[in-house]
Amino acid sequence: MLASPYAGAWVALATLHRKEHVIGRLGSFCGAVARQGTALQACIAKAELALNAGGTGLAIASEGSFGPHPVVPLLPVGMEWMVFLDQGRGLTIQETLVAGQLK
Repeated sequence: MLASPYAGAWVALATLHRKEHVIGRLGSFCGAVARQGTALQACIAKAELALNAGGTGLAIASEGSFGPHPVVPLLPVGMEWMVFLDQGRGLTIQETLVAGQLK
């Protein structure tokens, strides 16, 4: 069995706690601070800031948004993006979760 290339590696995490000091300029999910670009672009920018702040070469960030469903516009949904950056390998891996409720 091959060992994971990330075993024992340090990963910078862009987090909610005190993020206003580091990433507040990227906008907010509720619109209180306008985003420059999409939620995914903001998520990637957060991860890039975490790379710079953490000095690790690896970073994870998340970003959320509320609005119309991407396929069923009358259905309100919450969307969550997660991004993993590996600077050394040039990787950007993203995952999206769409969660809505029918009533």
